[in-house]
Amino acid sequence: MTTMTEQELCKGGSKVRSPAPPRVLITCLIGMALGGACARAQDSTGTLPTSNTAKAARNARPNRDPVRATARGPARKRKPEPETPAVAPVAPAALTISTNPSTAFISVNGNEIESRDANGALRLTGLRPGPYNLIVGRQDYREERRTINLVPGQVENISIVLRPLPGKLNVSPSVAGTEITVRNSRAGSEVGSYAERVSDLEVEPGVYQITVSKSGYKTSTREVTVEPAKSAYLEPLLEPAPVERERVHPDAAMFMQTANDGKYLTVSLTGQSGDSASAEGALDVTLNAVGSASDTRSVAGMLSGFPCQVDFVRIENIAEYSFIEPPGFGNHWAAVVVRVRPKDPRRAIRFAINWKALQSAPATVSGDAYSDSFEPAVVIKKVAPAYPAVARSTRAGGLVVVSVDINDQGEVTSAKAVEGPMLLRQAAEEAARRWKFQPARRGGRPVRTVQSIQFNFHP
Repeated sequence: MTTMTEQELCKGGSKVRSPAPPRVLITCLIGMALGGACARAQDSTGTLPTSNTAKAARNARPNRDPVRATARGPARKRKPEPETPAVAPVAPAALTISTNPSTAFISVNGNEIESRDANGALRLTGLRPGPYNLIVGRQDYREERRTINLVPGQVENISIVLRPLPGKLNVSPSVAGTEITVRNSRAGSEVGSYAERVSDLEVEPGVYQITVSKSGYKTSTREVTVEPAKSAYLEPLLEPAPVERERVHPDAAMFMQTANDGKYLTVSLTGQSGDSASAEGALDVTLNAVGSASDTRSVAGMLSGFPCQVDFVRIENIAEYSFIEPPGFGNHWAAVVVRVRPKDPRRAIRFAINWKALQSAPATVSGDAYSDSFEPAVVIKKVAPAYPAVARSTRAGGLVVVSVDINDQGEVTSAKAVEGPMLLRQAAEEAARRWKFQPARRGGRPVRTVQSIQFNFHP
């Protein structure tokens, strides 16, 4: 059997050159199994193995081919860490905020700041660059929001003008069917035209000119101030336009017509003088006895043809009388109809009708029309009188004439029965006080007037 020397085993060689003693071979095998270096052994030939052979024995792996040791190179030097550069300081920014109105509040990033300079401006310095959220507001004004992005060293000046909240305009004319025009007085521009009325119209605060017109009425122009977030109300009063009246053409004489009605005699008197200067006058009427062959009736005097109040005056043989139709707007203030009952039908009768102008008649005439025309009061609400129980029990009836005083608002301020049965007068007066009128007008303006109301009681 051929054996490996220590040197060749330790070197991992495969060639057998000389037989090795058994003791030495066993020693090497044990060293290889334990992964350690070959121990030094003494034999007859000298020391085993060398240092290189021992290092190879330490790298030997059991049951594998020997592995050649890898030589280490020189140690690497660690690179030095790079130095951190120095950070340059950031320049602060500045912000100035001016507002109109100057009393508006200012909020910066959610914080309300109240400190201001003498001019009401907010000045902020030493600000860190970046975004800033601004809120500017005031009561009755629209809120303004902005975002400002400041850069290093920036000095920013901003001015914020707040817009007031709109107001509401309401226009309710005194009559229906009107046309309303709304204009902005300051801007001189028209806002719009509206029919009948204006309700909660939103407009910018300011002064507005309101024009209300309707056919047959004077145009009304008013101004109203609308404040922020508030409602303004206007109720224009429209007055009827003056009615052009023809000149009163005088009659040559007073016309009288009579008719028998049982015990009564109806007398119709028609005629007008056109005398605008006269404030009062009288009609003197004489009538012959009923059934008399002679015609002795006569009338002296005339109505003026202008609004007037009439009174009856008994002169001779008059037992009872009543006005059937007084002078009025319907008969051009030129007619009056009365019913009389003579005490003795065989005798002539005589009476007078005094008239008094309700208002001064027009003093000047331009062409064929009066420049200061008069319009009598027109009734808009009637109240029927209650029939008194005493009068009903006695079957009393007849015509009651009540003189009423009407103020410039169309209200009856006083009522006095001037004609008619005494049992019926109080009921007529109470009913007359509850009447309502569109007031009389002189030259288009409402005026106080006195007129008569007739109540006919039937038993």
